[in-house]
Amino acid sequence: YGYPDCQLVSYQEMLTSAFNICSALRSTPCIGDGDTGYGNAVNVKRTVRGYAQAGLAGVMIEDQVAPKRCGHTRGKAVVSREEAVARIR
Repeated sequence: YGYPDCQLVSYQEMLTSAFNICSALRSTPCIGDGDTGYGNAVNVKRTVRGYAQAGLAGVMIEDQVAPKRCGHTRGKAVVSREEAVARIR
């Protein structure tokens, strides 16, 4: 709705929106914002599966630690290499 990402939207709200958007777009590919995957590697797997079931063509997963910071601010930290690899697998 034009507001900055304040991390106030839950996975379930994003998933519902993904289903609604994909339903409206029908066959037009759409990429979803998976945030940080909403947790650890298990949550990332759930996020990717849910988004795929909604019909999204792809999903972006960030590598920041929670709570994440806006991309242009100072003090950001990323997860360890091991955690990042686990999220991809």
